[in-house]
Amino acid sequence: MVRFVFLFRLLMVLSLAYVGMARASQDEPVMAQLVWVESAANNHQIFITSLHGEDWSEPQAVYQSENELASPVLVTDLAGDKWLVWSERRKKKLVLMSQRRNAGASTWGQASIVSNHGNESTAPAALVDLTGRLWLVWAANPGGMDDIFLAIREPGSAWTDAIQLSADNDVPDIRPEIVLQVDGDVLVSWQTFDFHLGGYRSDQKQFALDSSAKTRYKTPLDPASDMRPEEIALPGFLPGYAMVSLHLPNNRLVQSVRLN
Repeated sequence: MVRFVFLFRLLMVLSLAYVGMARASQDEPVMAQLVWVESAANNHQIFITSLHGEDWSEPQAVYQSENELASPVLVTDLAGDKWLVWSERRKKKLVLMSQRRNAGASTWGQASIVSNHGNESTAPAALVDLTGRLWLVWAANPGGMDDIFLAIREPGSAWTDAIQLSADNDVPDIRPEIVLQVDGDVLVSWQTFDFHLGGYRSDQKQFALDSSAKTRYKTPLDPASDMRPEEIALPGFLPGYAMVSLHLPNNRLVQSVRLN
């Protein structure tokens, strides 16, 4: 009986210690976040895990649907709000969806369509510039071949209409990426097929931050203050088949990157 009481008390102490360590870990600032899709039968879910100190949190399902989901990406705006963007199969179209979690909130807002331009809207990439504008780029095929499109959301406003960035051509433009330059300019790059090369080459478009904003927001930015994706030790629980996106909420230059 004495031994049973001792073991019970020991288990209680260890349990409380574990809970205390978990809470302490969760109280640390978020250094990185991972987002991916898991699917089983007709249930498709988007999961997020957060890195606090050296510990990854338990994966949390933040969105689920009977529709096929793909390519989620996560970004944090200057107010601390989280923005999640992904592709979702709606009937015969793959549309671009978004939902928001306000800073300090424990739940996400209602999902809404960002764009249903073309039959397939895929591979979204996002960032927040120094003025707080949210930039979103993706590939879509309203004319048959994939082209690269951009939408921007000013703080407190709705998304702009989709703007085509790639040239009108008869070749696919795919895999868009978006980063901030050290001077605060926004650089969008993608892969375009080149018949002369017989393969893909890089193309890009740069958007300048106006000179008054560059003075106000203390450019140039310091690349050394950004975490590098290769410095992040990934958790062992990630599904091997999942396409994972890494979000670095404290970074300004490279804010999110696809890992596979």
